[in-house]
Amino acid sequence: MSVKLDLKKANLDWLTLERENDNVELSDEITHYEEYFPEITLQTDEKGRVIYFDVDLWAGPSLLDTIISYFEKHPVPGRYTVEELGVYDAPFTEVLKAVKKYYEEKLKVRA
Repeated sequence: MSVKLDLKKANLDWLTLERENDNVELSDEITHYEEYFPEITLQTDEKGRVIYFDVDLWAGPSLLDTIISYFEKHPVPGRYTVEELGVYDAPFTEVLKAVKKYYEEKLKVRA
């Protein structure tokens, strides 16, 4: 079954994806990738599936390319649906690629 994440906040500065609390068992800690990416916060459930993802987009699309590359080499479990981004039952890296596309489209509108 796919984890459904909702787009909670999005602008040119940050983006947040979050699973609605439906009595999911949460892990006890928030995973920070400070050594690699101080710009992201990721929380998982007891099965290691992402239930919260927040990214500070200050560095632009190149930062997202680096994050995508990292998670392609270090995949997180599960499949994900983010309707607002047009992603259905896909690996987390596909969600990240959709985030990048969303961000790039926002930049085009702003220009």
